[in-house]
This record gives sequence, C-alpha cells and structure tokens, in this order.
Amino acid sequence: MDVSKEVNSVKVTSCHFSLDGKLLTSGGHDKEAILWYTDTLKPKSTLEEHSVLITDVRFSPSMPRLATSSFNKTVSLGC
Repeated sequence: MDVSKEVNSVKVTSCHFSLDGKLLTSGGHDKEAILWYTDTLKPKSTLEEHSVLITDVRFSPSMPRLATSSFNKTVSLGC
C-alpha cells in the first residue's frame, strides 16, 4: 500500500513513529495531524487542533501522548 496516494495533495512537514511501531503520525500544511496504522496504512484518527500549518509531530517516549507544534508558536497535546 502507498500512503502517499492518501495525502498527495497536502505538503507533509513532519512524521514520527510511535515507540512500538504500530502508529505513524503525520502533520503539515492542512493543519491536521493524522494517525495511521502502520500495518494497514489506514488512518486511525485526525486531530485538528491548529489554525496554521503544523511544523512538528512527536510521540512521547514514556506515555501514549502525541505533541504537535504549529507555525504560530503553539503546542497541542493529544492522546
């Protein structure tokens, strides 16, 4: 499967794998962080917390949390 077919019209600025490798998150110019199942490359959920493009996405190494940062200098924490 090619996940690029799902997001080919959106510029992705960051992506990060979860510690267990089961999830991938991507964020970019569409202001959304998308969680993907790595085994099927299907979206799990979409987080729409920012009003401008997402600059970085990171999973916490010690807990099931996702942090996203945005071009307007904001950070959002999600589960």
